[in-house]
Amino acid sequence: IGAQELSQEIASVCTDTTFAADFPGVGDDTRVLARQLTEEVAMAKESFYVQSPYFVINKSGHAVLEKLLKDNVRMAILTNSLYSTDAFYTVAAFYPRINKWIRAGAEVSIYDGTVPHSLNPIFSEIRQARWGIHSKAAVIDGRTTMIGTFNMDPRSENLNAEMAIICRDNKIFAQTMIES
Repeated sequence: IGAQELSQEIASVCTDTTFAADFPGVGDDTRVLARQLTEEVAMAKESFYVQSPYFVINKSGHAVLEKLLKDNVRMAILTNSLYSTDAFYTVAAFYPRINKWIRAGAEVSIYDGTVPHSLNPIFSEIRQARWGIHSKAAVIDGRTTMIGTFNMDPRSENLNAEMAIICRDNKIFAQTMIES
């Protein structure tokens, strides 16, 4: 299956790339990535697509997203449901807020944990496992793609040392990410 998927991949080059990473430790002086991602997202003029296993953001993150929606920036969020994660506490924090995002104009998709039809797991144990979203990616204005380890949650923002690659001005890569 892997060889088949790899043969269908689209190759692309990022000529404007930033690598951002947190320093080990706790405290504002070690946090780099959350600020960098917030700055990138705040620049959105047309669209912001985000995929994260968890979507529990702080007040400043809410302010940025609310401003985007107020400015008619198309926003699409893809995250896990209770059925597709074992992190029930993040779902418990997300669900009370979801209707507010939808009423404000965000398109929200919550993965239900079913095995994708495109996959046919060989072993029954894999078929019966909990299926969920684990990738962390975003696309801004169909041109800027961000991929990394940052979950949209307080642990990634305050505790874990996270990293991301930001590829700007690459429509092919961005479109490939949106379609996958």
